[in-house]
Amino acid sequence: MDFLVTVDDSLATSFLQLMKNIRRVKIERVSPEKKKLIREIKRSIEEVNAADRGKLRLRPARDLLREL
Repeated sequence: MDFLVTVDDSLATSFLQLMKNIRRVKIERVSPEKKKLIREIKRSIEEVNAADRGKLRLRPARDLLREL
């Protein structure tokens, strides 16, 4: 199972050391490109949730297709 964990810089060293001491835990750094992708996906999900709650008005797909 994969997890993405965000840790304050001040706790990063001790957190990584703790994780390294646990068997079967693999630590992998996230590349800047992957970090950007994760941030963009998260923002997109937040926008969809806002639209579902009625706090964001979306354009109909038909309008978008007419622009093409």
